[in-house]
Amino acid sequence: MPGNVPVGTGYCARVALVSTPLGGSGPLGGSGAPDGSDPPAGPGRAPVATYAALAAALLTLLAVTSTHGEWVSDSWIHAGTLVEVARHPLHPVEPLTGEHVPFAYFSPWAMTLGWSMHLTGWSVWVVLTIGGLAGTALLLLCWYRLVRALTPARWAPVLALPLMLLLWGAGVWFWSGFPALGALSVGFAWPSVFAAACWFETWRTAVRVDRVGRLHLLAVFLVLPGLMLLVHPFTALVAGISVLITLAGQVRRRSVAVPIATASSVGSGLLALAWPWISLPAMFGDQAQFDDIHHALYQQPVIKWALLPLVVPALAVRVVRDRRDPLFWTAVVCGAGCAVGGLTGAWSLGRLGPGVALPGQAALAIVLAEGWRHRAALHRWRRTGLAVLAAASCVALVVGGYANAWALARAVPGEPRRARAEAATGAQAPYPRLGWIAGHVRAGDTAVANFWYSRRELPAYGLRSVRTQWPSPAVPDEARRAADEDRILGWRPATPAQRRALLARYRVRWIVWRPSGHTPVWPYPGARLVGCGPDGTALLRVDPHQRARPHGCR
Repeated sequence: MPGNVPVGTGYCARVALVSTPLGGSGPLGGSGAPDGSDPPAGPGRAPVATYAALAAALLTLLAVTSTHGEWVSDSWIHAGTLVEVARHPLHPVEPLTGEHVPFAYFSPWAMTLGWSMHLTGWSVWVVLTIGGLAGTALLLLCWYRLVRALTPARWAPVLALPLMLLLWGAGVWFWSGFPALGALSVGFAWPSVFAAACWFETWRTAVRVDRVGRLHLLAVFLVLPGLMLLVHPFTALVAGISVLITLAGQVRRRSVAVPIATASSVGSGLLALAWPWISLPAMFGDQAQFDDIHHALYQQPVIKWALLPLVVPALAVRVVRDRRDPLFWTAVVCGAGCAVGGLTGAWSLGRLGPGVALPGQAALAIVLAEGWRHRAALHRWRRTGLAVLAAASCVALVVGGYANAWALARAVPGEPRRARAEAATGAQAPYPRLGWIAGHVRAGDTAVANFWYSRRELPAYGLRSVRTQWPSPAVPDEARRAADEDRILGWRPATPAQRRALLARYRVRWIVWRPSGHTPVWPYPGARLVGCGPDGTALLRVDPHQRARPHGCR
């Protein structure tokens, strides 16, 4: 029995059996012809051209967005990592605190971009933009290749692309590793995008494990698993689940390719342990900080996941046709992991969400494309079901498009018009612009900030912090650092002498103070005003000889 049969049974199934060689189509196959190509009768180059046009439009949108400089969230930690690598190409220190400890973000992706920044002299944002656009292009290419490996229906990738971008939730949200349109608009330059491309290519190779060359097989499974583990461990976990399920479903074929792929993957993971700038044991040793951050993935489920139930019928169709279908079982295993995380408080398991969404989106695209391809052979009630599923998918894409309209707003030219568009669509507010401090501070200095967004920007200018703004498990005294920074800023009780001692202990040289109604200026002596930003943010130089409170920006 072949691995996949187009939607429906009866005449439609018989057509598939006659026209498809054993294992040549479906979840464990690639295309309808023995040589891996499509049958002669088909839509020509139209599907490829359409997919390329959609991909080019998305890349253009992201390129335009990047020119506005509205970087947010994890962009700052990645920028800070590249800045540190560019300063110390072979011996970078942990960029958040300046400690000489391994850092989870010194991945091959970051080191390559940091070395490029060091060699070219380009700004960190230029390097991140170029690297991000290249990674996104690779993501789109590998998504196309994966879907094509799963079905002979050539329009399936064209359907799969908007489903991947829009079929998520009904509100504004984004998260690293979740390639929705909104998430890409703020995070296309994050390493999770490149890691997802590696996942798709590894999975495609596993799907076609008996039909790829031995050199190709070794290259993929010796390099990509370990690379994903270093670049984005959460994506590596989902990739490992999907690839293991796919390879397990092909064990009965008694092919030597499956054990070769398995052994190569293990070897790739062991090779990753030798990467000198990351300690994988330290990275996985303390999950408490990661769990706290990921609790948000379990909040407001309608905003994040409301549209995903639409993929359930497509996954059900596939498992009925083939009980070993890798899309179905990947979604089931990852969904079970997400459920366990919600029940036990291991919130980091919410990062398995892409392992539910992306296989489901691919399955929905394949079922719709194959159903349309064989619509004439379907029984009436199956045609009706297909039409209902297609109509529901169109409605869901409209809802998803509305929810992700803020990604388009971020590309609107002109700052006033863009601000109005972003406000109307609920877009992520841009972080305050702190580029003006670069003319005053020196890379390697330590600074504290009273505003969460400002504190996150500091690494991009080479500044250290007292506390870590992102989880950094190798920093041994993070809890004490957090408490000490709170005392410096006045959020915990401290005497003037204790505050001066803490400033000296951590060699704090700068204070970035955003005025508020409660404390419009730095409320303690021992600092002097150096510069003011356009939004009233003050840059203060720590000066123990100053006996009066510093002036604020007006």
